[in-house]
Parts: sequence; C-alpha cells; structure tokens
Amino acid sequence: MKKLLILIIPIFFISSCSIFNNNSSNTKEGVVVPAKENLVGNKWLWKETILADKTKIIDKKHKSFISFSEDDKLGVGSDCNKGSAFYKLKKNIIEISPVMSTKMYCGGESTEKEYFKELKQAYELFMVNKELHISLKDGSGEMVFVKE
Repeated sequence: MKKLLILIIPIFFISSCSIFNNNSSNTKEGVVVPAKENLVGNKWLWKETILADKTKIIDKKHKSFISFSEDDKLGVGSDCNKGSAFYKLKKNIIEISPVMSTKMYCGGESTEKEYFKELKQAYELFMVNKELHISLKDGSGEMVFVKE
C-alpha cells in the first residue's frame, strides 16, 4: 500500500499542475494558436483594431500589412510607408520591435501613426476563423488581419 501511495501522489501533483498551465487562448472555441510556419510567407492585411472601449480604427485605404519571415524579420507596410521590424515568437506570445520605415508624408486621413504604435504594443497572437488576431499589451485592444 505504501508503494502504491508513493506512485499515486506524484502522478496526482503532476496532472494537477496542467490544470493551472492552460493558456486561455487555447480554450476559447474556434481559437487556434498558429505555428510560425503558418504565418511565414503570407501577407497579412490589417483589417481593423478594436480598442478596449470598442472604438474601431480601420485602414480605409486597405494597404497596411505585415509579413513574417523565417529569420524573425517582419515586413511592415502602412497606408503610405513601408518598413521593417523584428519579432520574437514564443508559442502565442509575440514581441515586435519598433518599426523602421520610410518617412513619406501621409496626410490627414492616414492611420499609420496608430498602426505602428499598436504593432509595438503587440502581446499575444491567435487565429479565429482564418483571421490573425494580435492582442495588445494591458488589454488595450486587438488588431485583426486577413490573409491576402
């Protein structure tokens, strides 16, 4: 009996630990954490950002995008400039460096300033119904991208 308890107790503790390590984005229905190879080689068009207060920022010109490379570089385009950044991806957590871009004048209708700022605040990424979602730090919002 003593040997049986010695075997059962560690198994109980190990299995109970997995209860606390569940990632919430994996438990939501229809939510998938994409593998890096599913991101690389695609151009992801920015559809919108939904802020915590439900305000939507939309790229009216439909030109802003991101594209992931295998070597952790991120191609970035706004509605008037293009650039690049670096990214680190660990499971569903993403960190994007500040964007280095061309400096063309964008005009009053441009959403570039908000777009680049939001990319720098990227925290977690996941897929919902073939759309790439990037949640922002501190729960401030969520960017939505569609594959070109």
